[in-house]
Amino acid sequence: DKRYHIVKELVEVEKEYKYIIPLKVTGILDANVVDEIFYRVPELYAHHSIFLSMLESSWTNWSDETAIGDQIFVMFKKESVAECYCSFVENFNRSEKSLESALQQKSSLQRFVEVQIQRENRRRLPLKSLIIKPVQRIPRYELLLKRLLEHTQEAHPDWEQLKQAETAVHALAMKINTLKESQQTEGAVESLRTLESLLMLADLASSQREYLRHDVVQVEGRKESVCVFTFSDQLVFASLKKRVGPQAAKKPVIRLQSSSGLDFIDSSLKYKVWLRLGLEAIEISKGRHRVAVRKSLEEVERLEEDRSLVLEILDLSTKLCTKHSHLEEVIKDALESLNRQLESARRLDSSQQQQQQQAAAAAAKGEPGGPCRIDLLTTSPGGIASYALIFGSPEKKAQWENSFLDTKMKLLYKGAQIPDFLQTLQITKIRSGMQVRSRREPRDRWAAVAAWFGGSG
Repeated sequence: DKRYHIVKELVEVEKEYKYIIPLKVTGILDANVVDEIFYRVPELYAHHSIFLSMLESSWTNWSDETAIGDQIFVMFKKESVAECYCSFVENFNRSEKSLESALQQKSSLQRFVEVQIQRENRRRLPLKSLIIKPVQRIPRYELLLKRLLEHTQEAHPDWEQLKQAETAVHALAMKINTLKESQQTEGAVESLRTLESLLMLADLASSQREYLRHDVVQVEGRKESVCVFTFSDQLVFASLKKRVGPQAAKKPVIRLQSSSGLDFIDSSLKYKVWLRLGLEAIEISKGRHRVAVRKSLEEVERLEEDRSLVLEILDLSTKLCTKHSHLEEVIKDALESLNRQLESARRLDSSQQQQQQQAAAAAAKGEPGGPCRIDLLTTSPGGIASYALIFGSPEKKAQWENSFLDTKMKLLYKGAQIPDFLQTLQITKIRSGMQVRSRREPRDRWAAVAAWFGGSG
């Protein structure tokens, strides 16, 4: 019976979080701190203990006609249960901070938690991961109820109650998601305020801006290390120095909320901002060798096309009935000139490609311009400037580059729908002024040539 096994899984979900760490009894922490960390957990524990008891009773006395939808509906329809969950979510950020502070200040707490968690927790999850489990169970309830409905016939006495239970659990899940989104927004703005203080910037905190990541790099031409802070609309470059004396930070790590989760910054360092630019003013340079190769190849293709046209003209001229010796001489002179230009362009193209290969070989060896380097071109009121960023590894460089390009794309299409990829169309040759048209409704079209960006329409 598939319904039996689904209910068994539901019972196991309930058993995963059936105990409370008895910190009050040990006296390791002040009772008020424990209440802050485990806010509303005792009430949730009481509700779910009763719920687990009812589920186990139905499961151990299972039959084809057993109904559990009414038990689930009654549990999650209670206002007291919804209020407990909502309060728990609203307090969760404070709970995390209190736990982090307690773990940093109390070595006895660390030892106690390690022993207690290892004894009670089969999966050996850290306490931080266990505290969030009450909220993480709600989506699992939704999935299990959907599976249960799939294997319950509409004529079954449990069908209507399961539908009502699914509605009640979904309503609670929506409330929790709304609160979590609000908490994330507040946490994001708070992180920006923290960075304002750390970087001594006055106008960083905004509900329209997100902190994404920070990376420590070397910038060519600067002795000190540089931290690049990436936001949803700008980059901030700050030089790094070690704090000394009484100014050294007491808390070595600052916790920040990013779009990908929690991020931690070393506050024992001093950050001095020397460059701040919007993303629209920054581009990744593809390198002078690649540009030179592209130009030389375009010149070769243009000359080859011109030569083909002149040969066609020469062939057509032979079909003239009137005298055309002078015309034939002019055409042959033009053809000879094109042959000389084409030979010269091919030599230049070969030379440029060789230089590009040498640059690629240098990159493979980790020399300047290697796989850890990104060249940026920036535009500001002071003019155009370039900066070479050297990352600690090719992986970190690739991660930052992907994040930067993705963020620029989102900024470009802010408030608009990003076009869906449909298919590629190979264009063997392009020339200046070439246009691509669509007979269907207008869409964004992009064209790429060989290994470099060609253009858009």
